[in-house]
Order: sequence, then structure tokens, then C-alpha cells
Amino acid sequence: DSAKAFAESSKNKRQSAFLLDIIISLCYFIITQKGVFMPILHASYKDIKKSAKKALRNQSAKSELKTETKKFLDLISSKKMEEAKKQLNFLISQLDKARSKGIIHKNTASRKKSRLMKKLKTT
Repeated sequence: DSAKAFAESSKNKRQSAFLLDIIISLCYFIITQKGVFMPILHASYKDIKKSAKKALRNQSAKSELKTETKKFLDLISSKKMEEAKKQLNFLISQLDKARSKGIIHKNTASRKKSRLMKKLKTT
């Protein structure tokens, strides 16, 4: 079990590293109307790399939030309230972490938490 999990996590890391390399290589060449613009300063290259890394991190965090939300909604639809409450607590903590890191806006996090809690109460 742990060997499979480790193999999958290393595979995901390799895939994300490959995607990051592609994103960075594409970002090096910013297309403008005049042609290809290359950053002159080394700091500009670093900024492009940093923004690509942040975009990849934000994308994976948002995807994880969506997955956890779907799990919660599935639990509610199958009337498993105890598990749904545990999932909601976990989901709320993930939303708060994403909000604190600046991945999602604070009002968005509050709105999502409110709607999820409302769904739990109505069922």
C-alpha cells in the first residue's frame, strides 16, 4: 500500500515538474506584436519562473478543493451525515488555508463555507 502511494506521489511530482518545465520554457518567450520578446535581466527570468511555480501550486490547490467539495456533496446525496460532517470540517480547514495563502479571495472562501454548511443543514 505505502509503496503504491509512494510510486504515485513520485509519478505526480515528475508530471508536475515536467509541466513546470513546459510552462517556464513557454514563458521565456513572450509573444508580442513585434515578435518574440526575451527578458533582458536575469531577474525577469526569475520572476517568470516564480510566477509559473505559483500558478501551478494555485492550480493544484484549487483542484484539490474541488475534489474535496465533490466528495462532500456525494456524502450528502448518499445520506451519510456523520462522514459528511467530518468531510465538511476538513473542507473548511482547506478553504481557510487556501484563503490565508492567497489562493482564493476571503469572501469566496466565506461564501463557499456558508453554502456548504447550508446544504448540510437542509438535508
